[in-house]
Amino acid sequence: MVRVLDERFVAVANGGRRTVARPKHKNRRHLEVLGWADPSLALRLERGAKVTDEEIAKVLDEIPGESL
Repeated sequence: MVRVLDERFVAVANGGRRTVARPKHKNRRHLEVLGWADPSLALRLERGAKVTDEEIAKVLDEIPGESL
């Protein structure tokens, strides 16, 4: 998740086709919670700091057992 749009929708990016500059808007009910977040990226997103597409893609590639 890149940002919260409102209580129902969020913007998500994967660093590839869906970039930070052009995230996909998704209904929260249609997303699966993995129960894991990269602490570095999560902290930067909470603070409103810039996160790059390369950083997002790298973190997603490192999730064990997931093919995103």
